[in-house]
Amino acid sequence: WKQSCDVIDGSLYSTFKKQCDAYFYLPSRAEHRGVGGIFFDEFPVPETVQRDSASKRVYLERALSSVALGWVPSYMPIVTKHWMAPYGTRERNWQTVRRGRYLEFNLLHDRGVRFGLQSAGRMDAIMVSAPPVVRWRYELEPPAEGTPERAMLDFARRPPREWV
Repeated sequence: WKQSCDVIDGSLYSTFKKQCDAYFYLPSRAEHRGVGGIFFDEFPVPETVQRDSASKRVYLERALSSVALGWVPSYMPIVTKHWMAPYGTRERNWQTVRRGRYLEFNLLHDRGVRFGLQSAGRMDAIMVSAPPVVRWRYELEPPAEGTPERAMLDFARRPPREWV
């Protein structure tokens, strides 16, 4: 992601990473929702570019294209590494618990979802981002030490990692 941001401005990656780490956090569980990345609601535009709407459009198109084009090269190594990993009932159960955390985040903290719910928006349109299957367990026991699920949970509970 840093390379994608650096195409535009060398300071954007650290700004967007901090925003990601702060935004995608479940304070009630002291867990980060993912492993990191970048996040922006608004893309900062330098003052020199803001004066001219055509320049601003070109700047934003270049910036967003750079970030979008960086997605596949950043994601495919992860898919390639894990696509043949064993996947059974235990993994599926854990996946649905983690999807429950995703939905929990969206309902409690996501600005767009909260706005839609508070403004009496169309419920189907608001909830369309919800995973089709989620699971909550009351007082869920942490996964056993040494399991991939425990490693993931431990990672989510650590301070954000500096990737670069």
